Amino acid sequence: MLKVQFVILFTLSVLLANSQVTVSGYVYDAETNEAIIGANIVDSVNSNGTSTNSQAYYSIKTNSTELKVSFIGYETQIIKINQSQNNIQNIYLKPLAYQLDEVVIRVESDKTVNVAKLELKEIEQIPSLTAQPDVVKSTQTLPGIQSQSEASSLLVVRGGDPGQNLFILDNTPLIYVNHLGGFMSVFNPDIINNITIYKSGFPAKFGGKLSSIIDITQRSGSANGFKGSFGIGLTDVNLSLEGKFTDKITYIFTTRKTLFDVLMIAASGLSDGGDYFISYGFHDVNFKSVWKINSRNTISMNLFQGDDYLKIWNKKDDLDLFNSKIKANNIWGSLMGAVSWNSIISPKIFIKTNISYSGYRVKDLQSFNNSINQGFKNKFESKVQEISLNSVWSFNLMRNWTLIGGLHLSHFIYTPYDYRVLGKENYYEVLSEEINNSSISLSNKFKFFKFIETELGARVGNYFLSNSKEFFIEPRFDINFNFNKLGVINFNYMQVSQASHLLISSGNIYVNEIWIPSCKDIPVSSSLQKSLSWSKGFYDNMFSLNIGVYDKELYNLITSEKNVYYLSELENWKQSIETGGVGKVYGLEFMFKKNCGKWTGLISYHLSKSTRKFHNINDGKEYLYEYNRPHDVSIFINRKINKKLSLSLVWNYQSGLPITPVLGRQNVVDPHTNEIYEAFIYGERNSSKMKDYHRLDIGLKYETISKKRKLKTVWTFSIYNAYNRQNPYLYYYNNNSSPEIHRPENGFAKLNLYQISFFPILPSVSYKVYFGKEDINFKGFSLKKWLNFEE
Repeated sequence: MLKVQFVILFTLSVLLANSQVTVSGYVYDAETNEAIIGANIVDSVNSNGTSTNSQAYYSIKTNSTELKVSFIGYETQIIKINQSQNNIQNIYLKPLAYQLDEVVIRVESDKTVNVAKLELKEIEQIPSLTAQPDVVKSTQTLPGIQSQSEASSLLVVRGGDPGQNLFILDNTPLIYVNHLGGFMSVFNPDIINNITIYKSGFPAKFGGKLSSIIDITQRSGSANGFKGSFGIGLTDVNLSLEGKFTDKITYIFTTRKTLFDVLMIAASGLSDGGDYFISYGFHDVNFKSVWKINSRNTISMNLFQGDDYLKIWNKKDDLDLFNSKIKANNIWGSLMGAVSWNSIISPKIFIKTNISYSGYRVKDLQSFNNSINQGFKNKFESKVQEISLNSVWSFNLMRNWTLIGGLHLSHFIYTPYDYRVLGKENYYEVLSEEINNSSISLSNKFKFFKFIETELGARVGNYFLSNSKEFFIEPRFDINFNFNKLGVINFNYMQVSQASHLLISSGNIYVNEIWIPSCKDIPVSSSLQKSLSWSKGFYDNMFSLNIGVYDKELYNLITSEKNVYYLSELENWKQSIETGGVGKVYGLEFMFKKNCGKWTGLISYHLSKSTRKFHNINDGKEYLYEYNRPHDVSIFINRKINKKLSLSLVWNYQSGLPITPVLGRQNVVDPHTNEIYEAFIYGERNSSKMKDYHRLDIGLKYETISKKRKLKTVWTFSIYNAYNRQNPYLYYYNNNSSPEIHRPENGFAKLNLYQISFFPILPSVSYKVYFGKEDINFKGFSLKKWLNFEE
């Protein structure tokens, strides 16, 4: 009897599903043809709905004749549906004709604390060190995401390592994402469309990192004619240009370049106390072009290149009879290129395929020569390169069932150590290893009883290492219970693995990140994470509240037995690494957010504990992780004063970082030289801590239209560390307050503990002007007049 009932119910469900049609397509801005990510498409009959993904694609099954399409800042549209067959229908939303005096951040509240979305408008509101928006730092206001150190763009997500975060730029991984030693990120906000941050709950199509996925979607460029912007601040100058090559092909180009390169040369040249010229700078370049072949197919090309460079060379010395020339050049940065194809194969099938190259390298070049042909050239280099193919297919099988499958192939070339000496006797040594990764992913999205949404999937594959192979299965499970007025409860479980490991140098600014591969001696790291959260929107989602707890286990971690200061120290990197580490993290996250009105903002709090355990560290006992911060509070407030003026405040508090205390000191005899030197006696690892960290940043933004040229201009003023808090960057012992390190020859004098702080109160200003084709007239063009701010 039960079998008969099951057959009847199954037959009815199939007939009901077949009575519906599938409608799919893209949603665009009607004026610029820019993709609209997160647009809502709702069935007018039964309120069944969906939203556009990162490619602005949607697919919905319906038995209605109408769909309602809406998004913040756009007119809502009602779309008529042909019920006789499946439809492919692209939708163009018109921007609202009037400008709001209030800010709208997000109308739809997030269903879980594991995933957060940021739009450019939100990023632009957050004050920064340079008075210009910073994409990565904007994520640090969210609970569970912390900076590695003062003003750093390196992220520590839920107690993980900075190297466990995957940054994806239009479906392509970007390995290095920082400028200025981590104080700025490489992402130019002018090209950003949308950011999705996964702290957990990774879709099965994502893998390769343990802690987070930062999925960044770039804009496509304006299809409504040429336009651009020019900006200048205290640190850099930036330019953005966009438009169309043809009616079907758009482009966008952005670039940034530092201003203080020449100033540093001049300052060091005028300095009487220095023997060298010094120059530091960075640049980055983004280019994207999109070809909309037809209503179903789109091809896009992405290019990114960014470098930092520090150059040092000696001044001419009249007392030097041999005219010696000493140079040191240090270059580090990334190169990325990709081609993507998005296609609606049928109303039920969508495919996106991406072929990409991504590379990062750091170089240290040193040279010496003189007039009597003495000299040498030393070159140290460390780099990693990735060539990958990713193809993801989405099948809308039934009204409440979507199947997503993927194929993922990657080839990595790691060169942690490349040392070459050119002179009378040439010498070189290169240490290089390769990894191949192949995997498939499968994910099922189901909806039950209108209040249960679940995603069940897995990622399966192999890491082909230099001298071994590791098979992995990574199950993923996510379920939402939507109780309407009572909110949404989410449970998530996932496993992930990672075959690349990051060493961060701490000696100087230019040797920043060094990547090393897994091999037989360095196993693949893995993580298991569980989370439970509750989310609810209030007053038509004017307010939203998210509360969640999580538990995270990390296995086969690595750490360096000593700090890496120079690339030359990596010759025996396998012997200097401690492996087999275990990490444990658990925490609670809270976020209350006001999403619209003249006052917007959020309050977030993160309570956590993160530990590590290695066999040969701290006598094999568990210890606090170097970046463990039990308490982390962020308060962000934005006030839209009027159409022209807005004020923003960000206050952040974090517990002090753990440090290993010094219990005493003693004289020690060097067994090789019999010399006596002074050494500290240390306590248990990371059993003490620095002072707590807190800081207030203030931003003021003034937007207007100049009367004569009718150009939109934006002035941004910021004050970093407004009440001049001296937050510690590091501690050291000395017998006086000078930054010189105490040495034994100073005698067995009394030592005191001192701190070094980097950033006092720092005011900053930036200016930006937006223009169109009609504003560029090179005949009689005056840059001074064009940049003039006119009320």
